[in-house]
Amino acid sequence: MRSFLVRLHRWAGLSTALFLVLAGLTGSAIVFRHELDAWLNPTLFLAPGQGAVLAPDQIAARVAAIDPGIAVTALPLRPVAGEAVLVTVLPRPGSPPPGYDQVFVDPVTGEILGRRDQMTAIMPFLYTFHYSLTAGPVGKWLLGVVALIWALDALVALWLTLPRGRLPFTRGFGAGWAPAWKIKPGLSLGGAGSHRRVLDLHRAPGLWLWLVFLVLAISSVTLNLETQLVRPLLGQVAALSPSAREIGAPRYRPDPPPPALGFEA
Repeated sequence: MRSFLVRLHRWAGLSTALFLVLAGLTGSAIVFRHELDAWLNPTLFLAPGQGAVLAPDQIAARVAAIDPGIAVTALPLRPVAGEAVLVTVLPRPGSPPPGYDQVFVDPVTGEILGRRDQMTAIMPFLYTFHYSLTAGPVGKWLLGVVALIWALDALVALWLTLPRGRLPFTRGFGAGWAPAWKIKPGLSLGGAGSHRRVLDLHRAPGLWLWLVFLVLAISSVTLNLETQLVRPLLGQVAALSPSAREIGAPRYRPDPPPPALGFEA
């Protein structure tokens, strides 16, 4: 049984390693995506106007006036002087794509500072790549499966660190498990002790950070496979309120009805 789990752990690690490395690197960057985006594109994010800021509906109106074929879909409700307001737009039903989906506005003067397709900018691209590999629903599903394998493999990995022949909460279990949490001193990465050193470097940090890894894996599964896996499983043990997507499902069609409220309301 143990030899089978060792092979399972090895192949699970090899099959998910590339995806987890890419997710880890992009995730580390997008934690600071707003700061990095502003640093990389100062002409878009720095607004020179000083004074009282415009109301959000006024900013939305300035952007909508650029092109009758676009609709404002999102903008911050608390603009700050000196910081450009990032407004998200989409083409109206029946209108051709405008070639951009973000508009930057000076919140004091209402001046349009710039426009861009966010997928041509590095930080929005990394953000999308992080959760979907920029492959749409297929990429999101794939990373969800990778996260599921990671979560299950974390349980296998924990089991493999347990002392052989000793059950948890029994006498001698703690003493038998203690070496797994330590890196034995005096071993080099070369020579006869290299395998033990690599094993210690793999196992001990994994144990100390095991709960962090498990939370990351499970939350990744929840974010990427919510409708396919998580909600159906939770629905077997609890009554679930409809999700926002389920409530709004009637509006998800090629020609949605116009919104009942305008930005001013």
